[in-house]
Amino acid sequence: MPRALRAGKMPPMAVTVKGVGAAPGIGVGKIVYFDDSPRFIPTRKISPEEVEGEVRRFRSALKQAEKDLRILRRQVAQTLSRQDTAIFDAQISILKDPVFINDVRELIFTEKINVEQALQKVIAKYEKAFDEVLDPAFRERAADIRDVGNRVFMVLLKRKRGRVRLQERFVHAALDFLPSRAGDLDREHCAAIVTERGGKYSHGAILARSLGIPAVVGVDDLYGKIPEGAVVAVDGDAGLVYMDLDDQEIREWKERESQFREVEARLAGLRARPARTRDGKRITLQVNIEGVRDLDAVDMDTVDGVGLFRTEFAFMERRNFPSEEEQYEIYVETLRRAGGKRVVFRTLDIGGDKPLEYFRTPQES
Repeated sequence: MPRALRAGKMPPMAVTVKGVGAAPGIGVGKIVYFDDSPRFIPTRKISPEEVEGEVRRFRSALKQAEKDLRILRRQVAQTLSRQDTAIFDAQISILKDPVFINDVRELIFTEKINVEQALQKVIAKYEKAFDEVLDPAFRERAADIRDVGNRVFMVLLKRKRGRVRLQERFVHAALDFLPSRAGDLDREHCAAIVTERGGKYSHGAILARSLGIPAVVGVDDLYGKIPEGAVVAVDGDAGLVYMDLDDQEIREWKERESQFREVEARLAGLRARPARTRDGKRITLQVNIEGVRDLDAVDMDTVDGVGLFRTEFAFMERRNFPSEEEQYEIYVETLRRAGGKRVVFRTLDIGGDKPLEYFRTPQES
């Protein structure tokens, strides 16, 4: 966020809910909860004669889900980059993965259960496996598994998810902002996104940044802390959600939101222009990043390199110290993406306001 907007006085009485800033900006609106998971999944034992029929149902649902995903990919390709739409290619790959298909098929055969129950068990097993992975970026892929599972469930249960159109600004709140939501999101009225799960490098967060929608993810007990219909202000840079706002505070936050959008619009028109002063002097312009995925939003042809790679975030977003090999891969990939341009890596800066949950540092006085 531009420093000028941060300098303003924060509302003193607002209740603050902390999460992880996933997409920059400010958004003000009413909380509306979206539930992507099926509310009821039928479970039943089947006879040996029904097994083949359930397998056929599964394969048919996979084909329809793939068809739906390809349609969604074409829709979002009009507003997102090729790199962003590749997220849906990854989901299509899951639908066609022989291991995934065989795992569901095997449960139908061995446990004699219907396809919905078999699919539910396999998705739960995969989610648990991803949750135990140390790499945070890889761990976030659990949301894609869940998204793909939901899509297949919708086909099996013959349900459709229509677009939600509201007449006022709202904040999209959910357990996750799943990639499938990018296609039917009411971008005209969606002021921000807030989720209970997810991290900065989840596919949902990446899409929120690409769509230009402020987002805060990883809000613990979101559903318990913020009631539906509450008017909140979302600060996607700071990772904060302000609630219990009075009328004056709401006006102040809406003014900040408007100012931010004006500044962003002006900056968007300048990004591709050469960095020169009015008298023609060339200025070196570099970007600061917290991880290699931050380069997804950077056109390296318009900057002179990476002025600062904050290496501590590779440690803060994990549950244990990254190995030497993992760090090496992160730094090599950053250099590759920089295309030969200068990259400055900051030595590890932890402690104080950057604690690690798995390593204690002396308390600063």
